[in-house]
Amino acid sequence: MIFLGKSIVLLIPCATCSFSIRKSLWHDMVTVKIGPQAKIFRIHKDVLCAKSEYFKRSLNGKFAEAVTSVVTLDDADEMVFTIISTWLYDGQLRLFDGDNDKISAMLVKYKKCSMHPDTPTTWPWQLVIDLCIFADRYRISGMEIVLLDALRGISFTPDYAMITAAYSMPSEDLRSIVVDRFVALKYDAGEKSDFDELPNDFKYDIVNKLLKVCNGIP
Repeated sequence: MIFLGKSIVLLIPCATCSFSIRKSLWHDMVTVKIGPQAKIFRIHKDVLCAKSEYFKRSLNGKFAEAVTSVVTLDDADEMVFTIISTWLYDGQLRLFDGDNDKISAMLVKYKKCSMHPDTPTTWPWQLVIDLCIFADRYRISGMEIVLLDALRGISFTPDYAMITAAYSMPSEDLRSIVVDRFVALKYDAGEKSDFDELPNDFKYDIVNKLLKVCNGIP
C-alpha cells in the first residue's frame, strides 16, 4: 500500500490472487472518491470489476465512470472502504493492515475498548453492519457471507438503528440474525413510538418467530 498525499494506491500482488487479478496490476487504474471529503483511492480496474458487479457495469458500460475512470461514492465511509479495498485484492477481512493509529480512531468512533485486526468477531457490530450494507449495495462478491458469519459471533442487542439498517437491505440472512437475537433477548426496541415506526416486515417476522418459539419450532 502506497500513500501519495490524499491518495491511497493499493499494490498487493498476493499469492492468493488469481492470475487474472495479478495480471491486472499492470492494467488501468480507477480513482474512487469516498465520502464528503472525497478521499481518493486508486484501485486497479480489473480488480474492481472482478469482485463487484456494480463496478463492472459502471466501468464498462455507457456511464460517465466508464469514460473518466472516476467513481464517486459521496455517502460511503472512508474506514469502511479501506476494509473493502483490502477484500477486493486478497479476499481477507482486515483492519488497515495493523495500522495502530487508524485502529485507535476506530475504537474511539465505535466506543470499543479493543479489537483484533484479523478477527471480525471482535469488531463493533455497527462496523460489520456498515460493511454488510456496502457489500450488498455494491455487490461485492463473497463478502456478505463472511460478514454474516462474523456477526453471528458478536454479542449485540438489536436497537432501532440496527433493525432499520437490516431491513433496508434485501438480505434475508441478516434479517434472520436480527430477529433471532431480538426474540432471544426479549428486547424492547425503545419507546412504543419507535417500535411503531419500525419496518412492517420486521414486525411480521417477529410475530412469525414468536409463533415458532411457542410451538417449539427452531
